[in-house]
Parts: sequence; structure tokens; C-alpha cells
Amino acid sequence: MAEMKTFDLMKDAPGCTGMFWRADPRSGKKGSMDNWPRDGAQLKGVVHDVNGEKWLECKEVKQKGGDW
Repeated sequence: MAEMKTFDLMKDAPGCTGMFWRADPRSGKKGSMDNWPRDGAQLKGVVHDVNGEKWLECKEVKQKGGDW
């Protein structure tokens, strides 16, 4: 099984308050669009290398001030 890693969502883009889910680059399938991560969230998941780029397959989201 691949190693789970945790990442902090730290970005600064005017007018944007989080990140939207994207389709899985390996299959093109879209997952649930619920609970999209807002600024300051933590993301836990598995990193995949797809065509030379790193993608996070997110398994859990902890919103800022929230619980896992």
C-alpha cells in the first residue's frame, strides 16, 4: 500500500477561498465534489506520478480549525 502523506493548503489567490477537486488524471473519472478544501485546510492522501507530474489522491480533508 502506498504511503499516506499530509499537506497544508497554503495558497494566496485574490477572490479564491480554496481549491476545487479535479478528475483523476489516471482514469479521467470525477469523484465526489463535496467538502472541497478551503484555504488553511490539511489534505491527507497518496501522491502519484502521472506523466511526470505529481498528483495527490486525497483521502481525507481537515478544514481549518476542524477535525479529521
